[in-house]
Amino acid sequence: MEIARRRLDRALLHCEQLEGGLREFFRDRPFRVFLEHDRELGRFLIRGRILRQPPEEFSQIAGDAIHNLRASLDNLMWGFARMHQDPPKRPRRVAFPIYDVKTAQSKKQPSWDVEGREAVDGVVAPAVADVIEQFQPCIGSPEDPQGHLLWVLNLLWNENKHRNPSVTAGATVLWETVLQDLVFVNTMITPPLSYDGPFQDGDALAWLDYDPAGSIEGEPDFRFALPVAFSADSAARGANVQALLRQLHTFLLHSVLPAFERL
Repeated sequence: MEIARRRLDRALLHCEQLEGGLREFFRDRPFRVFLEHDRELGRFLIRGRILRQPPEEFSQIAGDAIHNLRASLDNLMWGFARMHQDPPKRPRRVAFPIYDVKTAQSKKQPSWDVEGREAVDGVVAPAVADVIEQFQPCIGSPEDPQGHLLWVLNLLWNENKHRNPSVTAGATVLWETVLQDLVFVNTMITPPLSYDGPFQDGDALAWLDYDPAGSIEGEPDFRFALPVAFSADSAARGANVQALLRQLHTFLLHSVLPAFERL
């Protein structure tokens, strides 16, 4: 258990290092938005601008954090395996299993009921296996197992084996202020639409259409959160890098580890 905690402490140091780099990076407002207004078409359009891409160092730090977060689970598994039998049964295969499928629909589909149970039965004590099962994405989040934090972490970790996680500019629209001080006269408007996620320079991020036969006064007040986000080819596509790493760390430290400490 102590080794797993040290892994999480190390991951936290990487998170704090990344956050310090992000504060410096954002001082010059590297991501911005600008408004286009086409009166003939009847459209307000917001485009994103990337004046500077995040440095490669951010990807490396995020990759180090991901490695230590995921390794904390394997360290936990190894410790319980040694408590059950030392040396452990099948020592080279001792790892914390993570499955998004409980019961396979085909023989080729990995599942908790087959491969997952094989990874824990006889390797750790039954009580430990029960807690591991509790945290399986297919068990803890059956309606959305691929949105479960451990599933996301596992995918990021698998990606990180081959390359650093790719990060870029991201956008999230804060809609509550869009129509502030905007007056439409004899015209109909279409509800605002937006794009959430990573973007490239010049991409349309949000738009508001109206009937150009009427008239309009003012401009929509589109407001955005513009974080450094995981790129489009990432398992965590569009997620705020800083926020997700912190969320993963908090989940492991305050939910997963305490469940095993109670055994």
